[in-house]
Amino acid sequence: MRPEVILALLMLAFFALQDLFRSSISVVWAVLFAIPALALAWFRPHGDLLSLFTALLPGIAILLLSRVTRGGIGSGDGIVLLLMGLCLSFYEVLFSLLAGLSLSFLYSVWLLAGGRGKARTAFPFLPFLLPGTLLFLYCSHSF
Repeated sequence: MRPEVILALLMLAFFALQDLFRSSISVVWAVLFAIPALALAWFRPHGDLLSLFTALLPGIAILLLSRVTRGGIGSGDGIVLLLMGLCLSFYEVLFSLLAGLSLSFLYSVWLLAGGRGKARTAFPFLPFLLPGTLLFLYCSHSF
């Protein structure tokens, strides 16, 4: 397994648990995870600076959406996606995000159908991003 994939999955697992139990992520831990992620980005480059920048785009987009929705989408989700962008390619981050969104969509349909939630019911996203990432990486043989 590629070292950058291992780091991304460890990060995701840690932050998914934090998001699940605290509904937030620790900025201190994000910085601590950013150090090895930056080292991997430096020593195992994406190919060029443009590739690295594009890998950060999903995280930047989620951070912008967080501002626009005034916290309706958590900024922690964007920070974690930025960290993933340091480790993984644009397509790996994008399709992991789409897989996580698909899983969270299925969960929200289940909540609504069971009468356990309403249209504005909030729940943490990172616990869906982790299995979404695992599913995508497994199906794409990107381990």
